Amino acid sequence: FIASSFLFAITPFILLIIIMSIYATIQIKSRTYTVKESAAEYKFNFLRSRITEFGFEKVTGVILYQSFFQKWFGVTNLSFWSIGSHSVLRFNNVKFDNDSLGQILAKFHFKSGESIYSLQSNYTIGEWLKANLFKTTFLFLLFFVSIVAFPIFLGKIALFIILGLFVAVIVISGLIVAYNQVYYRFSQLHLRDSHIYFQKGFLFKRYFYVPYHHLKDITTTRYPFSNEGDVRFNIAGEQVVSRGDSIKVSSHNLTIQFAQDIVKQDEIIDYILDKKPTKEEITRYFSEESPTKTLHI
Repeated sequence: FIASSFLFAITPFILLIIIMSIYATIQIKSRTYTVKESAAEYKFNFLRSRITEFGFEKVTGVILYQSFFQKWFGVTNLSFWSIGSHSVLRFNNVKFDNDSLGQILAKFHFKSGESIYSLQSNYTIGEWLKANLFKTTFLFLLFFVSIVAFPIFLGKIALFIILGLFVAVIVISGLIVAYNQVYYRFSQLHLRDSHIYFQKGFLFKRYFYVPYHHLKDITTTRYPFSNEGDVRFNIAGEQVVSRGDSIKVSSHNLTIQFAQDIVKQDEIIDYILDKKPTKEEITRYFSEESPTKTLHI
């Protein structure tokens, strides 16, 4: 009786697993990803056929995504940003190696040469607090009000609640700081001869390749009471994202956080994009413009 009851209870879960497995198999077998001479193509062929193709002349960015789970199986997601499509073309869970990546990047004339200029995220706890100043101030005030209010309404039990909240805040903050230390160590952006290269992530890594001629503009945001901030590169093309009943149009962009010398970055990057100088020319230009300027390349 117990065995039959247990089998009856798990039958819906078994059926669900079977249905999901069949669905996943159909999805995998019905998809075909092709990189042609001048276009990337996605084809879905089950009951009905659907083909999506992005011409390389309209592609504004190439993105690789790999989670730690995908890395175990040696697969990667490959995505393409494009002008006019209002969507992203994705090749999911494809077998990929450096030779395959080199062949695709060669179609966009990307050169993997030395970086002309680099930005590295300089994450510290102090800078993170400044970057999130208003949020952290609000949470601190909320915690302070709780310390004052709980004893009034809850009496002695409030001490245990406050102690529990304090321990929870310390533990969660410690985990966030530890994760961010590793996450931002991998975050870096390079201006190369032919394109922008940007990488970010820890357990879920992303690699971006964007040609200069599809860069619209850059925006810098300085953190309060700090010499660091965000540098955002706005890229041509948009993506339509549906969230329930609302539709949001999001422009493609790259944003590196905790960039040092944020007040200088606009001028530095504008000069590089306009003149395409060497490292030596960049250093010489800024030393001639102002002897007091310091530039880290």
